Amino acid sequence: MGLQVLEWLYGEGDSVAAAADARGYDRLAGAAPAATPDERARQYRAACFAGQWRAWHGQPALAHRAIERLSRAAAVPDSGRTVAEARTCAAALRAAVAVRSDAADADAMIARFDSVIRSGPVHRRATFNSPSMLDWELLLLSRLYESRGDDSAALAAVRRRNMWETYPRSPFLTASLRREGDLAMRLGDREGAIRAYRWYLTLMKDPDPALVPRRNAVEVKVAQLRRSQPRTTR
Repeated sequence: MGLQVLEWLYGEGDSVAAAADARGYDRLAGAAPAATPDERARQYRAACFAGQWRAWHGQPALAHRAIERLSRAAAVPDSGRTVAEARTCAAALRAAVAVRSDAADADAMIARFDSVIRSGPVHRRATFNSPSMLDWELLLLSRLYESRGDDSAALAAVRRRNMWETYPRSPFLTASLRREGDLAMRLGDREGAIRAYRWYLTLMKDPDPALVPRRNAVEVKVAQLRRSQPRTTR
């Protein structure tokens, strides 16, 4: 098992590989609590990833099961970082379930998740996986805001990435830049959209064959944005 679930949800991943990954995480998350802190951390990570898959596939009951598992993380015998990461993911899952269910408290759940991200100590060299949790957290937060019709907040969220701390190693950088470009373009920020798209294209000079149509679509958008650029007069 790897990052296939997150790569499909927030990156450039494959849905078939992600589904297989999710099944493996379901099994690990549903097992009896492990005896060692490191193994329990792996189980919390599994619950975190499987819960996101279930939330986005309209299975709130299974997502709530993951939330319950994450909420059981305790400072003793688990490490403080493990507890913080588990509770952060629980907040993420609550927000995702609320949005997908169109719950009355969806906006409040997003705001709570956003607050946890801003204040949480879990975003550098996270033990759930490498790179840090912040990579997917901000993409999820952006997606949640967009789902609620708040494109400005969605763009602001994706732009909060810390390039020098997390994203040089991130499998989500191209997806983050493409999302930024799309949102900026939608909001009329032509320069911001071009900047994000050009960075994306730099990273996608030689993509996997399956990603070539996506890369080509971004090239078309950049051409459109450049054609719409006001001409300067001398």
